[in-house]
Amino acid sequence: MSTALTYAELPDVDSVRPRTKADDPLFRELAEVLARHNALNRFGVTLLHTHFSIDEGEVLLESTNREAREQIIRPVLVGDAELLGALETSWRLGPNGEILMACHCLMTPDGKEHQGHHST
Repeated sequence: MSTALTYAELPDVDSVRPRTKADDPLFRELAEVLARHNALNRFGVTLLHTHFSIDEGEVLLESTNREAREQIIRPVLVGDAELLGALETSWRLGPNGEILMACHCLMTPDGKEHQGHHST
């Protein structure tokens, strides 16, 4: 499935169903699975949504300015060199655990430091 189509399947932020108390059993079960795999402090949960459409061949790149404490998300072409050496940091999973979308952090060339960029 293409990234643009996968992204387009997500609800707009204005119509997404927010987390409620009814989701607590799901969150408890997810926490139990993560704990069983010793991953409770490694993985989490995010509310999937969109703010605008992205075109085929594009991904969302998140830029972080630590000093200003702000993040900016913008579409970039998949082939942009900015995405080289990225560390995947979040995922949208399919029904069989396949990764449909991923968010990336760019790392310094030695792979030890975050450069402040993410892509979805």
